[in-house]
Amino acid sequence: MAEHADDPGLAALIARLRAFAEDASDAETGRGLLEDLKDHRQFEQMLGVAETLLMQAPDDVHLRKLRAQALLDTGRPSLARDALRALVADGDPAEPEIVDAMGLLGRAYKDLMLGLADTHPDRAATCARASLAAYLDTFRAAPAGRSYHGINAAAVRHWAGARGLDHGCAETPADIAAEVHAALEAEATDPPTIWWIATRTEAFVAQGRVEAAFPLLARYIGDPRATLFTLGSTLRQFAGLWALHECGPEGKALIALLESSYLQRSQAQGVGVGASLVVAPDHLRDMRTGEIEARGELEAILGAEQTKSLDWYRDGLRRAAAVGLVTRRGGGRKGTCFCVDPADFGLPAAGGALYALTNFHVLNRAGVAPGIVPADARIRFEAADEPVASTDYAVAGIVAESDAVGGLDYALLRLEAAGGGPQPLELRPDLPRPDPAARAYVVGYPQSGTGLSFSLHDSRLLDHEGPADGVPERQDRIRIHYFSPTEPGNSGSPVFDREWRCIGLHRAGYRIDMRAGLFGTRKLNGRPGTYAANEGYWIRSVIEDVRRQTGG
Repeated sequence: MAEHADDPGLAALIARLRAFAEDASDAETGRGLLEDLKDHRQFEQMLGVAETLLMQAPDDVHLRKLRAQALLDTGRPSLARDALRALVADGDPAEPEIVDAMGLLGRAYKDLMLGLADTHPDRAATCARASLAAYLDTFRAAPAGRSYHGINAAAVRHWAGARGLDHGCAETPADIAAEVHAALEAEATDPPTIWWIATRTEAFVAQGRVEAAFPLLARYIGDPRATLFTLGSTLRQFAGLWALHECGPEGKALIALLESSYLQRSQAQGVGVGASLVVAPDHLRDMRTGEIEARGELEAILGAEQTKSLDWYRDGLRRAAAVGLVTRRGGGRKGTCFCVDPADFGLPAAGGALYALTNFHVLNRAGVAPGIVPADARIRFEAADEPVASTDYAVAGIVAESDAVGGLDYALLRLEAAGGGPQPLELRPDLPRPDPAARAYVVGYPQSGTGLSFSLHDSRLLDHEGPADGVPERQDRIRIHYFSPTEPGNSGSPVFDREWRCIGLHRAGYRIDMRAGLFGTRKLNGRPGTYAANEGYWIRSVIEDVRRQTGG
């Protein structure tokens, strides 16, 4: 097996985190660790280190600010708001740390606005006004150098206005964007910073000048300084607040381009932990089949390579139509499945039936926990086209299965499908070599989400036990390890290669979390040590076991 270079930055960070957990007396070491945890997006661990350091220096402004950022990035906006209000009340509004804290306070109120709008619109409106005040007051006090605050104010103003919230802001998003453009001119450098390009792009969007945003966006996503963190931030703004996918072919093209660029960004920038992009099924269908800016016009603006990236992304969206959501009858997500061709498993085609693969621990004949029995399960392919997307498929039976403990953790389902269903996935007969360029993409339905989740960031193929160099512990069970962020509900997801061919069945994830005492899983092929990895079984191992059971 070819040697795989694990992320040395992450490995060193884990060692430092372990050392700090044993001896937290060195405050300077802890501060450096805190910054590196932020860069690696290890926000839960960042929060723990910040709490420890603050016990030694409770009034340290920088530590208090970073703790608030960790609270925001772990989904605790109310706690972050309270911490930031206390911080800015004690500080000089002209101090850079307080300026940054005001931006975080605006974000805390923005996150609260987004979370409250559907259920408590009055409270959401209050949060919108508070967010606008935090952003705009800070921006207008000294616009040059604070364009971040201004453009976020424009986005909050747009979203609150579109939802009919009483935001209390007389200026339009375009008015605020004009101020941002002026501030950007005053703070321009040669070359411009990556955030300057991103903010300028968003300012054009705020003015409704989507066509002017295209060349800047092409420059932005092609810039090696655009990390997954920056791309993700821009994508959240454009999709979540500006809803560009609802703004005609040009807006859809901008969103699709950002999503495809996010998906293909290399992990070689030193970011050790990934993040998933959750795509609502209706958005996915629209991006897959809807009209997008004419290809020739896009290529003229973006260039052939970026246009090719967009084509590749839309191909992935087409394959996602075959990925199904497994639910318990009456409600509740259980896991994921995906359509397969019975011929690939040596089975005859059955009229009026679909075949789908999932995990044994999701669904099995006897209902061995945590799985459920077929009669209690329903399958829906929400990312497919209608009428398939709104059809609930019952499980007619289980053709073959293998236990989660000691087996291959799969169940091959036969679904009742008189009206047809999605096209089955293409299966890859071999495995790619696990070199640093090899990728693995997981597509499934996380339990905490409301849509289809693409595991995009740091989707590296770490290692596998397959030919020609693998040393499997069992010849009939070839394991694959990959570094794709997943969560409960993704069990039973397909694992794709770079060309969207299925190479494996996802079954488990092993993460590193010092606070929870989790240290990953053992490396494959007799290599020493552990790492954070997800695990799946080679699709060929599953095929051979099904053939053995069925005589196919």
